Order: sequence, then structure tokens, then C-alpha cells
Amino acid sequence: MENGSGCLNGSGAADSAEKAQQQQQCPAVQLSERNREAVRVIGQYLRELGLARSAEALVLEAGCPLESGAAAQFRSSVLLGDWDGAEASLASLRRALWRESSWSEIAFRLAEQRYLELLESGAHIAALCVLRGKLTPLQFSPDRLHRLSGLIMCSGPEELRQLSGWSGAAGGTRQALLDSVEQFFPPSVMLPPKRLSVLLDQAVRAQVSRCRHHNTSLSPDQLTLLADHSCQAAASVPSVCSQVLDAHQDEVHVCQFSPNGRFLATGGRDCVAIVWLVEAAANPPGAPRVRHHLTLRIGEERGGVAWLAWSPDSRLLLACAAEEATEVIVWEAETGDCIKKLKHRDEDSLTTAAWLPDSNHFVVGGNRGHFYLCSVDVGFEKAWDFIRVVALATRREDDGGTAVLAADTFARIRRYRFDTMQDETLFREDGPVMSMSISQDETLLAVCVASAGVHLWDLRLRVCRRRLHGLTHGAYLLHASIGGPNQDFVASGSHDARVCVWHHGCQAGDGAQQHLLPDKLSGHGGLVSCVSWNPRHHGMLASASDDCTVRIWLPASLAAAALAASADGTGPGGAGFSSNGCCSSTGYNMQQRQAERRAPGLHGLSAAGAGVRCRLLDAHGLQDSYRPPGPGPAPGRAHHHRVSTEHQVGGAGARGWIAADGSPRGDARWPPPRARPPAAARQPAARLRGQRRPAPPPPKRPRLARDGGQRLQRCGPGRLPARARPRCPDDTSLG
Repeated sequence: MENGSGCLNGSGAADSAEKAQQQQQCPAVQLSERNREAVRVIGQYLRELGLARSAEALVLEAGCPLESGAAAQFRSSVLLGDWDGAEASLASLRRALWRESSWSEIAFRLAEQRYLELLESGAHIAALCVLRGKLTPLQFSPDRLHRLSGLIMCSGPEELRQLSGWSGAAGGTRQALLDSVEQFFPPSVMLPPKRLSVLLDQAVRAQVSRCRHHNTSLSPDQLTLLADHSCQAAASVPSVCSQVLDAHQDEVHVCQFSPNGRFLATGGRDCVAIVWLVEAAANPPGAPRVRHHLTLRIGEERGGVAWLAWSPDSRLLLACAAEEATEVIVWEAETGDCIKKLKHRDEDSLTTAAWLPDSNHFVVGGNRGHFYLCSVDVGFEKAWDFIRVVALATRREDDGGTAVLAADTFARIRRYRFDTMQDETLFREDGPVMSMSISQDETLLAVCVASAGVHLWDLRLRVCRRRLHGLTHGAYLLHASIGGPNQDFVASGSHDARVCVWHHGCQAGDGAQQHLLPDKLSGHGGLVSCVSWNPRHHGMLASASDDCTVRIWLPASLAAAALAASADGTGPGGAGFSSNGCCSSTGYNMQQRQAERRAPGLHGLSAAGAGVRCRLLDAHGLQDSYRPPGPGPAPGRAHHHRVSTEHQVGGAGARGWIAADGSPRGDARWPPPRARPPAAARQPAARLRGQRRPAPPPPKRPRLARDGGQRLQRCGPGRLPARARPRCPDDTSLG
């Protein structure tokens, strides 16, 4: 019979007779030891859910009790508040304890619960007797005993519960007492609390840890138990290029999302930093799109953008120029106003930077031995001399201060505190450090090591958690990024024109070696130097490449929906190119580009906006053409452009042709395609790949260019200056 506290152990001759009759009607099933344990665990789970009758029926039919008789009596006494009976049952269970020394702690917890319940009911004399006769002789935890003795002066139950942090006899404290006591007994005597819930949670977490594409913020409690967990790559991990941003005129070296995920900053060799606006489309929901926002120029004399850093509040953007530049520039991201230009010494080389959490202070450094703490308000404040810095990051400390993590040219990751001027070496890498990136929770650090892959370090334990291989190395810098809702993914550029993505949370198991290899995203036509995860849209990834483009990667499901919305004109930016002519059509990937190169004739795309920008493709290769609004032919263009748009020709869904003078042409009036030149006159496809714009002219006169701050090399005609390309600090090759 079930008592009022949910206990399974009834009393009385009638109940015993009824149970004996039920046992005769339902003979016990022969179960193995594993099955008997499963029955006990299931029975405990049913009892925790409040299904005591179902649990009792299970025990009767299986013929195996959930607990021993003494343990069941002890549980019943505690739940009923029979403290004398609980002490008697505990005495019979004393020999079953894991450790004999645990008996005094269990007795103290029982007496403490009894003492607090007496105080709550107003029986202060009885509570004082328990304090003197039960708690004090145990001599367990004098500090705790002292706090309990002070509670006897409480004026009422409310003050008692407030001062003690105890929720009362009706607040589930008796069950909590049982749960805390069960850990002292072996499972054969008393099951650990919530055993089945713990086993289910462990099983789900193990499946999640083996899921190669797990990229969801759902907790294990929210995942289904009806099937093994497995995330589909199409719905969770960036795998398809949804946009190609081609506003840069030269190689793109860096791309960084703002901490709020609203902006994307890109920069490279063309001496401009472009700020893009990330918009979440209403149809389909969750499919973000990128459009041009601002173009910021740093000046051609600075040799290009080497690094970009966002302030933690996503309001300011800091840019570092190439190795020979001596100043850094801070802009207002929303308006494009230049807030600060900092220059300290003429011999400085400030190529990397990181913001402090207050969004006012930041640190800058370079590989010539200059390392500064600066602020937007004051400028240069403090300096750490003779520190050759390769990469920087900041991290909050337990004491409330901020530590600066700096990778130097000696392959060390060191920790600096500008407030106390203290420093220490955290760890040393196997080779020269190219770059590093810190996770959002500031517990993981991804370090790109020359010819050694990406090393993932745990900053709390100061151990290397994973060594990620599979990317192609070379002489130039690569930047990695940590992302995903649980910071379980690492992405990096590669010299083979692909983006590498690892799920470092995958644990060892079947196919463990395969899990250490990355998923590779193809589409770029040149070296991929930098990648960045969006901290808000966890399935969004940006990559910057030498092919003068920045690609936006999304999961296949979102990318397909974004393509459909773009084709219908319902997504941000409309169909085709954006209105400012800086953003390529979604879905215009490398496979389509190669197919169009092989097809004769001219093809193109356009957008409704200020002008008509078309991709002009013929048998000789791929070119871009932009026709400004207004009548008159574009200078130097005598071609026709084929478009598919409802704004320019024939209404919705109509297909037509637009000549260079802006006059519409019907399909019948379109001139036949030009003859395909012979194979000998055509350029090889490998030469066209990634060369969407002609390379800038080489310097006319030989000059000296500093390479990595370590040596000088001569750059003559036909050779680009070494400072225009970030290189690995110890690189000594001429290539």
C-alpha cells in the first residue's frame, strides 16, 4: 500500500496478505543480473515521477526489490519524519557503508534536518535538546555547528529559512536529504539518486560527442531518445557558398565579424577596409544575407590592410596596415568616421591588435619589438619593450582584470598584465606561430603553427586539447577561427584554395581518425588566408582569399532557401547583384563559373538599382561590366548583356536582352554568338582561375623591401613587394 509520502513500504496484515496473493497470481520471472539491475533502475525512475503504484507492480511481477529491507525502512522513516526510526535503521546499515567514517556525517545530517524542523514548528526546547544531545556529541564540522546554534534566536520560520538557506520541511528537503545520503551506500543496498536520468543524459552526451556535424544549442535534455542522435551536415554546418563579395580590387587578407554578428569587415592589398551589413532575411527565416555598408580607405602608402579588430561593443573598427606602416586607424563602424589615428615612433611596425573588454583600451604590436597599451581617448599609455609580437588576444582574469595573450617570434604564448606589469609564459609551440584566435567564452585558443596545422589549447588547464591537421601550408599567414553555438568548431584557411572545418568536440570512437580530418569547402580560386565565424548566426562562415573575393558559407538547407528568396527578389539585396554593384548573386559558385567559361556566347545577371552590372562571359574568359544609369553606351563597351529581370525587360518573368546603349532587345533580335576561337588561341583554364581582375603593375624601379622584420630582399620589375603579403615570421624563402 502506498503511504502519503510516496513510500512503497506499507504496513498491516491486510496489506501483507494482499501482496502475498498478488505474488502467487504473478509468479516471479527468471531474470539475469543485468535485467534485475534494469528493473531496479526503472522502478526508481517511476517512483521519482510519482508513479508509485506502477513501480510497486513492476517490483511484484519481477520479484526483485528496489532496495534492501533496512534501506527501504530508512527511506520510509526519513520521508515520514520518523527520526528515531531513521536512526535505528541507520544503525543496522552501518556495516554496509562504503567507509565507516561516513556514519558520523550521515547522523549529523539527520539530526540537522530534525533540528531545523523543530525550529520551524516553534518547538525551541526540543530543538535545543537535539542541539545538545544529538549534534554536539558527534563533533562534526564545528563551524557548521556554530551556525546552527545561532539559528535558535530566529523570531519565526521566515527568518529561519532566510538565514539558513533551508526551504522548509514542505520544500522537498527530506528527499534532498535522502539523495545526499545515498552516495555513502553501495548501489546493491541503495541506488544512487536519479540513476536512470543520469544514464540517459550520459548516453545522449556520448552520441553528441561523436556527431561530426553537431552545431545546435539544444541541451541534451531537449534531444530525442527515440533514435540515435545525428545532425545532418546540410542543416547545421556551413557547406555551401551563398554569396560572393567581390568589391575588393586585389587580394583579401583578413575578414572579421563583429561580436554582435551585425557587421563583417574585410581588408586586403587594395588598401581599403570594407564594412558589410549582415541582415537576417524574413523569408526564409534564419537565412542571413550580406550587403555593402561602408568602404574605408587607409591610403596606398600603407601597403594594404594586415589586420582588423572589432571593439567588444561592435561600435569601433581598428585597422593595422602592412609591416612598414607605423600607425593604426580607428573608425566608427556605423558612420565610417575616423575616430583616431595613432602613431608613436617612426620605426614602429604595428601589424596586429586586440581590444580590451571596456571597448576603449586596446593593445597593438609588431615583430620589431614594440608592444603598446593604447586608448581611444588618450592614445599611447604604456609600453612593453623588446617584445616581438606576432598575434594578440585578450582574456578576462578571475580577479576582474584583463590579461593580454601575445604570441612572439620565439613560438611562445605569453600572458601580460599591463595593470601590474607582470608576465609569464603559458606554453611554447613546436614551430613559428602564424596567428591565433580565442573563443567567445575565452577558454580555448586556436593557434596556427607553421607546417604543423592548428593547435587548440585549453587556457584553464594550459594543455593542448587537439592538434588539427589536414590543411596545406606555405610561406604566407593563415588565420583560424573558433565558432558554433558550443564553440565546438574550428575553421582555417589553406594554401590549396579551400576552407578547412573541424569539429574538435568529436571524441575518440569508431572512425576517430576520420574525425580528426577536416571538411573542406571548395570554391575559391586562390589561397584562403582568413576565415571568421559569425558569433550570432552560428551556421555562417566568411572566408577571404587571394582571388579578390570574400565568400559567405551557410548550411545547405539555409543556402538553398536563400537562393530561392534571392531569385524571387524577396531576400535582402534582391536578385542578382546588390544595388551597389558590389555583391555577386547568391549561388554563383565556382562550378557555374567554370561551366560558363566553357559555354560560347555572352551571359549575365543584373539587379534593379542604380545601374546594371553584368557578368560578361565569352569564349575567352570571364569579365565584369558595369553600366551606370542613364542613356548612352558605357565607355569602351560595345557588347550586349543578357539579363533576367522583371524591372528592365518585359515585366515579371520575361527574359530579354539589353544593349550597351540601354535599349531592350527581344530574344529574336539577339545577335548570334561569336565564333569560338581555335583551341590554340584560347587561354588555358588554369590560368583564368582566380584571375578576375588584372594584377597591379609591378614597381618600375628596384627597391628594398623588408621581409618579416628579419632580412632585406630586392624587389625588381615583375616581382611584388614582400611587405604586401603577410608572411610567416621565420620564412626565409624567396618564393
